[in-house]
Amino acid sequence: MANRTTKLLISAAMLAVLLFVLQRGSLPFMGQADRAISYPRLMELIKTHNVRKGEIAKEAFKGDYIVKPATAQSETFTANLPNSQESLRDLEQALLANHVPFEYTRPPLSEFATGIIFSVMLPLAFFGFLWFIFVRQAQSGGNQAMSFGRARAKRLSDSVPKVTFDDVAGVD
Repeated sequence: MANRTTKLLISAAMLAVLLFVLQRGSLPFMGQADRAISYPRLMELIKTHNVRKGEIAKEAFKGDYIVKPATAQSETFTANLPNSQESLRDLEQALLANHVPFEYTRPPLSEFATGIIFSVMLPLAFFGFLWFIFVRQAQSGGNQAMSFGRARAKRLSDSVPKVTFDDVAGVD
């Protein structure tokens, strides 16, 4: 049973590492991601007509280059946006003035749902997984988990001579 538990824990650890690597985007076949460009650099790219299209998310602008700079490693870029309505309005005006198509994208989950998942559901799932492992181990093998005080002595070989009470009666 310990072998199965060990395999299960190793599998869970490998899955966690794989999800972490995929989230970071650092696998060799995924390509090397460029660093995020600054907001002033984004405005410069828009004004020089080097942005094909873009998406405005909550805190970032993702766009495509028309002519890829020599320092860039991919055709797309990401820019971190300042956290102000004024800068967002300036960005919209620059995109509209330079005829750059753009759209707003929403995250798949709201901030509230993400907070609930990571603060409540994830720890609850972890403890549920541990409870499942321990209960399965306790229920397997004919309830051996609670029989530690009732070990039965067994003779290892039958070649040992049997001694009865009649053989030793009266011996002092």
